[in-house]
Amino acid sequence: MARFTDLSIAVLLGGLGTSGDFPARGGPVERLSSMAETNTIKTVLVVDDSLLMRRMISEILTSCGWKVVGEAANGQEAVDAYFRLRPAVVTLDIVMPGMDGLNALQQIVSRDPKARVIVVSALSQTKLISEAIRKGAYDFVAKPFLPEQLRETVERCYEGSLSSC
Repeated sequence: MARFTDLSIAVLLGGLGTSGDFPARGGPVERLSSMAETNTIKTVLVVDDSLLMRRMISEILTSCGWKVVGEAANGQEAVDAYFRLRPAVVTLDIVMPGMDGLNALQQIVSRDPKARVIVVSALSQTKLISEAIRKGAYDFVAKPFLPEQLRETVERCYEGSLSSC
């Protein structure tokens, strides 16, 4: 299902014309106006070697208004995608083939200290999660998680990034 989040949809709906015929409150034009006022779109990069986990995280975040701007299956893809896409938040698994999440985190944070990265990993990897926090991760979500846990952590991370600007 396509999600429309840019002004072109408002034009297609005729909501930005001069006739004053706007859709009902809460419609696409109002949502777009509110995004324009804050000048922020909540974007996320989802990184996990499991396609199933990437899809699950993406669906959870998309359902509550986030725009998934990219997905990556390993650390190198994550680093490349982060600097190409500049998302507001990154969800990052730790254990992945090739470059792992800790090395990716270190590369991202060393080049962008304001990067907001949330580690999403198994609770059994407590030592790795602690190391990730020391290396600059904003927070972590333990797998398996409830959708609300992920949403709240990502929102808290995003709000933290706005207040530190």
